[in-house]
Amino acid sequence: MTQNCVIEDNPEFLNVNAQYLYADHTIAAFDACLGKDAARAELIKWKVTLEEQLEKILSLDKHILANLVANEDSTEDEVTEEITRAASLKAEVTQRLVAIDEKLTAVPNMSQPEANTSQVVSLPPASNQNGVQNQPSPATTDQKTARVKLPKLQVRKFSGRLEHWQDFWDCYESAIHRNEGQSDVDKFSDLRGLLQEPARSAIAGFSLTAANYAAAVELLKKRFGKKIAI
Repeated sequence: MTQNCVIEDNPEFLNVNAQYLYADHTIAAFDACLGKDAARAELIKWKVTLEEQLEKILSLDKHILANLVANEDSTEDEVTEEITRAASLKAEVTQRLVAIDEKLTAVPNMSQPEANTSQVVSLPPASNQNGVQNQPSPATTDQKTARVKLPKLQVRKFSGRLEHWQDFWDCYESAIHRNEGQSDVDKFSDLRGLLQEPARSAIAGFSLTAANYAAAVELLKKRFGKKIAI
């Protein structure tokens, strides 16, 4: 008997492990149907389901990590285990979403007519009343040049060595963390770019959001900001 590709309703979960198990079940069910000729509507349905699972995984992981960081009794191994588990499941779901996008690109959308590109006309630059083509103003050109010539941030990358943490953090805090003109999302992006392995893996479970920035910073401080006996 051929197995039908059915997306089950998400039940009420009693604990975090149940949510992770359900996500694994959803991935396995999708893999069983991936080799079949799925219609566009079915692919879209799978995409929505997997995106919902990914959102729940990231939300759960954020709360778990926040609790672990706040709990002084939690060990580094517990934090690392949670980060690894969430990051692995996130990668699995993301891989399936990429596969769906590839299939959606290959499956034509019959509900939309093909675009008529034969009537595309390139328009010349606008002209003023005297028939002279308008040119970019010097102020606009200067603004673009100024943005291009902004100096690059000079903060040395941190690889995870405890003796280098304080120097890294002092420089990062002064240049980026306390910069009120920069959003938390941009700060988080810069922080990721300045971390090398194994330090980068410590915050791999955090998605790039403003809400996760503070939690990621606290986790790094707790893990690497330990005093070294001299």
